[in-house]
Amino acid sequence: MPRFSKKRTSTKSPYRGISHHKICVVSSIDENDNLLLKIVGLGRCTTEMLNDSLGLKINKAISITTDSASAYQEFCKNNNLVLNAVPSGFHSDGLINISEINGVHSQLESWLSKFRGISTRHLQDYLNWFVYVFTMKKRFKLSKIKTESYSKILIDSNYISSNNLFHVPLPINLNIAYAEYINQS
Repeated sequence: MPRFSKKRTSTKSPYRGISHHKICVVSSIDENDNLLLKIVGLGRCTTEMLNDSLGLKINKAISITTDSASAYQEFCKNNNLVLNAVPSGFHSDGLINISEINGVHSQLESWLSKFRGISTRHLQDYLNWFVYVFTMKKRFKLSKIKTESYSKILIDSNYISSNNLFHVPLPINLNIAYAEYINQS
């Protein structure tokens, strides 16, 4: 070949941490184990993303516990919420902690890893599937999940045909994330 072989690794990215190439998923859980996982855009979470995803869902909330991201401060001020922010690098502030949502993130990461790559187009469907399984584990006894819940709910109301899988719209605009690659030619 007239060129050196290309090393195909994902560790040589020029962008470190949260960049505009990564999908932003808002995650929240309440004291009743109601879980929300929603794709809201690209890059770091903003106040507008939080308003779009959580705005109508927190109508009776008094306070929220979060990490120390700056978007939560303005979101809490706009929605008259008390913000309990855990400092960066910590999981607890003595009285408050974010261990439950961190546990959900850990479960989600290990659950998604078994699929060995998910397209962005179908990521929201996988997140919904995870929320469904998470909710069923909390609501039913583990020994009865497969026999009672899956057989009734999946067969009766959640029919998926293969034609629907190819017509799912992308949840975000990838032209924004990869604009620097389009203008190189």
